[in-house]
Amino acid sequence: TLAACYAYDRKKHMARTIALGEGLVGQCYFEKETIVLHQVPKDYIRITSGLGTAAPGFVAIIPLKTNDQVNGILEIASFKKLSDNTVKFLEKAAEAFASVIQSMKTNDHVRTLLEASQRQTEELRSQEEEMRQNMEEIQAIQEQMSRQLERNTAIRHALEAREKVLGLTTILSESDLHGTITFVNEKFCEISQYSQEELIGKAHNLIRHPEMPKEIFRQMWAEIKAGKAFNGIIKNRKKDGSHYWVDSTIVPVIEDGQTVKYIGARYHIKDDDVAEKLFFRQMRRMGLLDLVR
Repeated sequence: TLAACYAYDRKKHMARTIALGEGLVGQCYFEKETIVLHQVPKDYIRITSGLGTAAPGFVAIIPLKTNDQVNGILEIASFKKLSDNTVKFLEKAAEAFASVIQSMKTNDHVRTLLEASQRQTEELRSQEEEMRQNMEEIQAIQEQMSRQLERNTAIRHALEAREKVLGLTTILSESDLHGTITFVNEKFCEISQYSQEELIGKAHNLIRHPEMPKEIFRQMWAEIKAGKAFNGIIKNRKKDGSHYWVDSTIVPVIEDGQTVKYIGARYHIKDDDVAEKLFFRQMRRMGLLDLVR
């Protein structure tokens, strides 16, 4: 593309773009050598001044090259022939121009690379900051999870300790909706003298003492089927036929509004006199005292 001119037909040629290989200028670009015209065609070019225009008698087309790299073309038209020394001077000047142009291109390229590098550096810095924040969030979550795990572990240990204490002091059992035993703890087996194998799958009335009024168990079933807890003093029978008293609590386990099983917790009352007093007090409260007299 024509970049600059002097004493040239600006309106006609200032925006002109010459294709590579087009005319003498294109030929000069490819050959990278100076082209000199001593006989210039009449329609080749016009020199313009304040007095008018005229055709030149001499044209020199000089490549602006450095290190065999063409950075532009310098075209000079004159009314008279330029000497060889003048042409050589112009070639030297063209080399200087080419060096400046090449330096400017290199600077522009370096500036572009620097700007790209700065953008990449800024992007990397932004990504590093984002990663740092993410790592801090992850670390905070890990610390929170670690604290929660410690709390859960402490709670689990506490529950295990309570369960152990409960298992050592409390007679525990579970049964289905029909009263069939599905679970008993070691304390249950110890007091009743039955093994787990002998109890699981059997009805709870296996340990019921025949002296216990059936009306107590009717009320018990009525309460737990209604979703309420039952508490009472119960006289049970061991495997060897002897009796033992328990303070019994039966509660229904409800899931999604439906009772799915029953859990029983019983405390062994070792003193028969105390147990009988509590039992008679219970029967009086339930209005069943006449059943034991």
